[in-house]
Amino acid sequence: MVVSMTEDSANDIWVLTVNPQSLLRVRDRKVVEEYPATRVPPAMVIAAGRQSGIVLGLRDGRLGVLRDGKLDTVDLWPPGQNHYRIGGLLPGPDGSIWANTTGGAAGWKNGIWKILDDKNGLPCKEVNSLIMAGNGDLWLSQPCGYSKIPAKQLEALWSSAAPEVTVETLDVFDGAQSGRSDFAPSATTAPDGTLWFSNEVGVQMIDPGDLQRNTLAPPVHIENVTADHRDYSPSQSLRLPALIRDLEIDYTALSLGVPQRVRFRYKLEGWDKEWQDPGVRRQAFYTNLSPRNYRFRVIASNDEGVWNEGGATLDFNIGAAFYQTTWFLVSCLLASALLLYLLYRFRVRQLAGQIKARMLERLSERERIARDLHDTFFQGIQGLLLRFNSATSQLAFNEPARAVFIETLEQSDRVMLEGRKLVLDLREVGAEVLELPESLARAGEEFNTLDGSEFRVVVVGQSRPLHRMCAGELYLLGREAIYNSFNHANASMIEVELDFETARLRLRITDNGSGIDDQVLIDGVRADHWGLTGMRERAQKLSAKLTIKSRKGAGTEIEVSVPASAAYLTESRTFLAEWYAKWMRRAKSPIIDRHG
Repeated sequence: MVVSMTEDSANDIWVLTVNPQSLLRVRDRKVVEEYPATRVPPAMVIAAGRQSGIVLGLRDGRLGVLRDGKLDTVDLWPPGQNHYRIGGLLPGPDGSIWANTTGGAAGWKNGIWKILDDKNGLPCKEVNSLIMAGNGDLWLSQPCGYSKIPAKQLEALWSSAAPEVTVETLDVFDGAQSGRSDFAPSATTAPDGTLWFSNEVGVQMIDPGDLQRNTLAPPVHIENVTADHRDYSPSQSLRLPALIRDLEIDYTALSLGVPQRVRFRYKLEGWDKEWQDPGVRRQAFYTNLSPRNYRFRVIASNDEGVWNEGGATLDFNIGAAFYQTTWFLVSCLLASALLLYLLYRFRVRQLAGQIKARMLERLSERERIARDLHDTFFQGIQGLLLRFNSATSQLAFNEPARAVFIETLEQSDRVMLEGRKLVLDLREVGAEVLELPESLARAGEEFNTLDGSEFRVVVVGQSRPLHRMCAGELYLLGREAIYNSFNHANASMIEVELDFETARLRLRITDNGSGIDDQVLIDGVRADHWGLTGMRERAQKLSAKLTIKSRKGAGTEIEVSVPASAAYLTESRTFLAEWYAKWMRRAKSPIIDRHG
């Protein structure tokens, strides 16, 4: 049974038979060479190469190239991919071999193979037959129509790593009647350049030189807008109600050649990031669009793929519900901020109450200790001293021990005076002392023993009532700093500034004295002195920030910043009061000005 024949460049006839499997070479009506099944694998189709040799389509899906009596096989398919049955072979003028298979068109050239199917440009996968037109274009007969791959794309195909082709297809809308063919070859070229194809339907002819091309881009029109099953006229600046769930936009394009081939692309600016490709569908669907302004654009191509890039546009707006508006969002943010602020204020008050309770507890304990020392310890010592004085007065004036006892009594008086001073300091914090500025002014007057020394207290802002603990600790801290300025720094000018700010209370003591050694500032303490340590401890009790700035011979500045929650008894000041306080701060207007 003869299944395939071809004629080579030497005008020899090659015949492929089955039962038995054999390849025969015929010259002058005589078999001059025979290749039995032992030399040639089973094949279904043969073709003569354009240069030399015979190409065989083997049953296992490979190609066989017989040249000078030697057969080489070529695997057309990538490793792991199905090997589709070869239905026909077509040698190309450039030395390539193309095979039509049920899995696409397979090409091979100089050891390079390419597969073309519906994934890289063909309208459908299967290829029934192939034929080369006179201008080098490759035509494919497929179940979905007749497709043309231009010669320039075929040439570029071999240098492309990922082959992609753009084909022109004549389908049922052009009159094509595709079908299968069990005969090879089932396509041929006539001397006049026309292409002939045979299949189970009949014989069809295509004249590549007489194909009419539609170059007119189709006009595009938006027909209707449907929002939640209600129709709207697609007028410009269309306003749609709020809370639209389903939106449908109907559009069309006029192309009378083959209307079924008109393709569309659309994009909703403000929503779609890329163009949407619905194919031939003439509706666009959207759900749950946000309230804002939109522009809908749609373009279309005719049956030849000519696009109308201008297309049609529709501007519309979707209204906002009250909870979708900007003012509602701002209101929610402000309400949330206010709630957080109220929670913050509540927590601050709660913590301030706890701190105040602990402060009062400490004050009560200090008062109790001072009371016990005064009423019990010092009274007992005073009684002993009185008895000792009585005994001393009974000694003769010339008694040597009398002078020793008198000196001891005087020393005891000094010790008692120091002890009473300590008790006074314990009670001074808890007692109802004078206003803090007045107390600091009196402390400066008490320590100012140098002639010509200048001391003053400046109050900035509106004075406010202070917590007893805060007033007492600041007084003792300031008193220590004033004492150091007078007695250690030998300053000639000392200024105490109290700044009643909204967020904090600042106490600043500055002088022009001898300053503090750099090493003392680094260590934070002077040997055998506890003044700086006591200042830090008192500031820590008030959760305050203590800053000490000084240079040797350039004076000292000590600043204590106490948070408002730990300093003031009343609420923060109003805006006008704060503005007035800032104005007063700039003016540096002293309320109390004491000079030594």
